[in-house]
Amino acid sequence: GLEYDVLESVLPPITVPAWACSFTGLGPAELECFDFQELDTEKHEFVPVNRRRFSSKGYWNYSRLSSALFDVPGADEPDLDGVYVGGIFDFGEVRTRPEDLSEQLRDEVGSPEIIRMEDLSSESERVQEARRIFEFRTDVLEWLVRETDEDVYFNVFRLPDTSMHHTDSKEEMIQSYQEVARFLEHFVEEYVEKEDDVLVVSDHGAVRFEQEFHINRWLEEQGFLTRKNGGSALEKLVLKTADVGRRLGLRDLLVRMN
Repeated sequence: GLEYDVLESVLPPITVPAWACSFTGLGPAELECFDFQELDTEKHEFVPVNRRRFSSKGYWNYSRLSSALFDVPGADEPDLDGVYVGGIFDFGEVRTRPEDLSEQLRDEVGSPEIIRMEDLSSESERVQEARRIFEFRTDVLEWLVRETDEDVYFNVFRLPDTSMHHTDSKEEMIQSYQEVARFLEHFVEEYVEKEDDVLVVSDHGAVRFEQEFHINRWLEEQGFLTRKNGGSALEKLVLKTADVGRRLGLRDLLVRMN
């Protein structure tokens, strides 16, 4: 049989640095990325991490292998030898390289109906939506493998991550991992040859936690960095309300606030 290498996440185990590390081989310190935000030293304010800079450090810039990247967080429209498919989950608009690949996808696999999670009124509806999108994504991945001939296929199974953000149910989380495992078993049996390597990489897991540590917030509170405007009163109110809501388990409220 096949041998699997299961690679753990990095510290901090947060989506943006975790996935960037997985396809660059660099650590958070080398990427200068520890969170979803970074400090703009010219404007003296927090801004979303510019994920496009990660693409310039991706392995595809240094490898002679051709690659197929499918909706990988942090790999936004990379310039690579191979194919790229993105946008299905986050933006609702499929972006591909080459561009005509999107037309083939629509014709042969279809287009997903994108429903915003905040427009759904209950936890069960959001969990079901996460599963529906997962099934569509598995169809896309299988289509890519059948229709293209690349050396490396880099795909993200988002179901456990999405489920974690929308349920506190242990049973639901176990089921989400089981669904991914069933598909992976099918995929390996159908498409993976004995000479192929399979790497299973962890993003950040899904466990209940009681405390969070935000590096940028701590640096600001300790006086190591400052923002010109000091942070608006509305921003501080939203952060405080979100913190209270998280502690009370008010997930539906947090989804709408987000």
